[in-house]
Amino acid sequence: MAEIRKFVRFFDTVVIEPDETRNPAQGSFWFDLIDGMHSWSHQQREFPVSGVKYFGEPQHPVSPALPHIQVGRVRDLSEQLKKYNLTSGSVDPLTFEDPDDRVSEPTYIVPFGNDGRVAIMSPAVRATRHETLARWVTGVCELAIQGRSIELIPVVDEEVLAKIANAEGAVMLEVHVDAGMPIPDSGGGDLGDAFRAARHQATDELDLVLRWSLGRRNGTHSIRDSIREAALWVAHSGFSTKAEVNIVTENEEGSISRELHSIFDDRIAKRVEFFVPEGQVAPDEVVLASIGEAINNFLRGSSVGG
Repeated sequence: MAEIRKFVRFFDTVVIEPDETRNPAQGSFWFDLIDGMHSWSHQQREFPVSGVKYFGEPQHPVSPALPHIQVGRVRDLSEQLKKYNLTSGSVDPLTFEDPDDRVSEPTYIVPFGNDGRVAIMSPAVRATRHETLARWVTGVCELAIQGRSIELIPVVDEEVLAKIANAEGAVMLEVHVDAGMPIPDSGGGDLGDAFRAARHQATDELDLVLRWSLGRRNGTHSIRDSIREAALWVAHSGFSTKAEVNIVTENEEGSISRELHSIFDDRIAKRVEFFVPEGQVAPDEVVLASIGEAINNFLRGSSVGG
């Protein structure tokens, strides 16, 4: 038996409106999408992202009863896919009886609760990024023609956010923003204004990396507090998925200590394990049961990597 270890990650669903405001998706968004997709043609469930075709397959399993979507990344034959024989060691081109058949790598999107939150897990070695999944949803729902789009925001460990919120401030904040990612029109204080100015001056083709640091200096309480507030704004706004903040604590004697956090590395993730006979495919029931267990553990108490 082969032991499979994967991580289930959790995301909130946000709708970006034409005026770039961000609103939580309706609690029934994913369940309505799953129900609606059953009547769609397979062409309506397909959408390319960065030249790669993705398709969605709605599922309503009885056991475990977890309605979900499997989003498949289609492997093109131009990738020179091969098959390898474990007994003879022979290597040959991967061919199919039906010339329209292709290999696909699924990612499971499992909604739960009533607030648009989802659990996502990919059995593939190279998991499909959540940004790609959001673009696929935006595409198949034809939201772009309305000037709207979907974002999946990682659920960050509340204990880490509380630690940042309760700190005596921060002495460093570094934030990476992908090309074309809109910055919220408000919030973040002076540092938020700097984000917006940098995005306005840069072309949409450029990634942004912004860093504020006091170096070895402790700075005033006011500046440390503004950096801390900007870090919380970044964590909640969803325009970045890579950011570091160096928070400070102060003891009774006024001595300051520092603590570095990678904000989005502290996102909620639950490790799951399941067993598959050597050379066999794990049934969907086994994969879903492990995701369901991760969701239950998440609901009992969020912790990273638990």
